[in-house]
Order: sequence, then structure tokens, then C-alpha cells
Amino acid sequence: MFEKNKIRISELEARVASLNQEIRETESKAKALQDQGQVSAGRLREHFTSVLDASSREFQKLLSDRPLPSVAGWGNPGWQSWDPSACQDESFIRAGDLVEQRSNGGFRIPGYVPFIGLNKTVVISGGGTVEQAAALMQSLLVRTALMLPHQARYTLLDPAGNGIAFPMRRFLPLVQEHSGDVRRDLDQVIAQIQRIIETYLDASITSFEAVPQEIRINERFQFVFAADFPNRYDRRAIEALQSIANTGPVAGTYVFIHYNRNHELPRDMGMDGFKNAFYIDADGNGTLTKLNLALTVDGPPPADLQSVVFRKLSAAKPPERIIEWDSVVGLPEDQWWTESGTKIVEAPIGARGGGDRLRLWFGVNNDNQPCAHGMLGAMTGAGKSNLYHAFISGLAVRYSPEELRLYLIDGKDGVEFQPYRILPHAEVVSLRSSPELSRSVL
Repeated sequence: MFEKNKIRISELEARVASLNQEIRETESKAKALQDQGQVSAGRLREHFTSVLDASSREFQKLLSDRPLPSVAGWGNPGWQSWDPSACQDESFIRAGDLVEQRSNGGFRIPGYVPFIGLNKTVVISGGGTVEQAAALMQSLLVRTALMLPHQARYTLLDPAGNGIAFPMRRFLPLVQEHSGDVRRDLDQVIAQIQRIIETYLDASITSFEAVPQEIRINERFQFVFAADFPNRYDRRAIEALQSIANTGPVAGTYVFIHYNRNHELPRDMGMDGFKNAFYIDADGNGTLTKLNLALTVDGPPPADLQSVVFRKLSAAKPPERIIEWDSVVGLPEDQWWTESGTKIVEAPIGARGGGDRLRLWFGVNNDNQPCAHGMLGAMTGAGKSNLYHAFISGLAVRYSPEELRLYLIDGKDGVEFQPYRILPHAEVVSLRSSPELSRSVL
């Protein structure tokens, strides 16, 4: 029995030794495969790093042809030489950078959210990082002004902070004054939406950005920025904001909302009331594409950069619509003095809306409405004298001296009415007139 057990133990020991040898061989093979995998991984990383670098260079080259406000972060040195005259309507607006994580931040491209013409309301949320969402909203606010120089007007809502959310407010063009009532402020925006729709849109032109630039040159895109929503927004204000968000884009009105999830909306109201919302997660953990590129959102530009860009924006010349006198006011010479002033005298002074002529008239119009007097007021340099010249000359070619007599009184330096001394319609041309003389003429 002892001998049998001894043989059995020897067999087991041999078996254990064989298994240990197999383990050592397997470990060796595994180590070799691991080493080979690490080498391959290194080569793969080197390969894709070069691909990413090449793609990044190619992408940056493509971006170099785009307007700076459309593509550049606030750290771009190009802002110092930025020219506000180079701008255009853009379908997307930059919200930050999309970063490829495996490149250690080396590969990044601009992250965009919908803008002009895409019928979206941008809603910025951030979970617990309310400040980061507010900072992104400030960045978008500044960027809209730079992307659309002299083509934007603003309604800025911050009922809980009394405007503290918009420290750049005084530098922005055409900001609506607060009335103290958010709903009342939004009612003015709604009135503008209705006016744009009635004036410009029809079966062939269904949205504001589709109106030819030369026709809408004196109009503006409207932007409503709502901070810390829904904190201190009552039901009336929320209903108006939702109405603007849902119907405004066709009229060139867009809403940006900083959504603070720490505050609840009134009962029976929800964010689903914004039918066309596009959400941005400002925490930095979200993605805007299926490529798993992490979004790093922009904050507002530094104070010194804001001074630079807003100074450039203020100095930029707004776009002008040049209307030739002959094409709007003038008449062929064979049609001069052919109109009667028995009931009404009128003449075009320019164009408005979709190209309709803008007329001034005195007398009784076709709706039997009388007008006997007019008053023109504007700031220095606004074009008052130019309007007078267009109106006087427009009347002079339409009505004969027997139909129309003019009493022209200039109480300033006597320059503007000087040419009309030889006008046959001019009964009196009084230059450098004192108040006493002006009254005596009247």
C-alpha cells in the first residue's frame, strides 16, 4: 500500500510540474502579446496623433477664411485687428470648443449652436454650475453684437438681479429700456414681431433673413436674453417669452435663456412650452456631436478685450441703403407740373418696407383724412435738411407755381434754402431769420 501511494504522489508531482511549466509558457506568451500590444498601441497613437494634427491644421486653415466673430475664441490675438465691416448672417453661433479628449486638448474645433434662420431657442443649463451657464450667456450676447454690427437690437431680462447679469449692457447698441415690468417689455418685442411679419413677409418671402439686404437695411434682428430663468418671472412674462420664442424667428427675433434648474416654473407650466428649444449643457460634460467631442463652453471676453471690440463696434459705419432721387422722387420732365393741388399736395421722400414709397402729404387723402400741419424733429446730423430738400423738390416738379406757393424760412445760418431763391414756386425765401421776422412772414 505504501509503495502504491508513493507512486501516486510521484505522478501528481510530475503533473504539477507539467502544469507549472504550462503556466510559465502561457505567462511568457501573454507577456509577449502584451508587449506587442503596447508597441502597437504606441504606433497607433502616433499614427492618429499625426492624423489629428493634420486634420487640425487643415481645419484651422478653413476657419481662417471665416469672419473672426464666427470662429474665434476670446483668446485669439486676431481681435486686436478685427474689422467690424466684414460680417454676414450666420446660421450658427459659437458656444465654445469641441475637444478631442485623446489629444490632450490639442485637437479642438469650434462648437456651434443654431442661430439665424434655424428657428431655434437656445436654452443654457448647467446643473449645479449656474455661474458657468450665466458666463456662456454673456459670451453669446457679446458675440451676437459682433457678428451683426449695427444690425441687432436687444431686450435684456434679469428681474431677480436687476440687470447684474449683463455688465456689458451700456456698450451694446439699441438696448430696450426697462419698464419695470417684464411682460410689458416683452409686449414691445411682440409688437415688433407683428410689424415685421405684416411689412415684409408673404407667400414668397417667409422669414426675415430671406428679405433682400437692401430692403431690410434699416431694420434689425431682435435678441431677447433672459437671465436666471424662471427666477422672478411671473406667469404673464413666461407666456409672453414662450410666444416670442415660438413665433419670433420668422421675424428675425431670437431668444436665449439661462435656465436655472434650482427654481421651479409656475404650476402647469414647463420648459416644453418652448417648442423649438435647443439645449446646451454648460457643465462641460456634454457633447454636441456623435463623435464624443467634449464641449468646453466660452465665458465672456476679458474686460480689456471688451473695451477693444466695443470701441471698434462703436466706430464702425452702419450699412446704408442708397436711394437715388430720380428713382423714387423724380419725374420725367414731360410729367412736370401735371398734378392738381385742389384737394391734396404730396410727394415721395424715400422708400420703406418691401420697397413701397414713403410719402408726405397735406390736404385730404383718399380716406378723407385731413392733414394741415407737420413737424420734423431729430438729432443733429440725422438728415432733417436732406428730407426737406427731397420734399420741396418733389413738390416742385409735381405742382406748377399756380398750384403751389412756398414760404421758406431758415432760422439758422441761411445755407439750406439759398438755392430756392430762383424757384418759381417760392413766394418768400427768408434766410437767417429772427423769430420776429419769422412770425411776421407767417
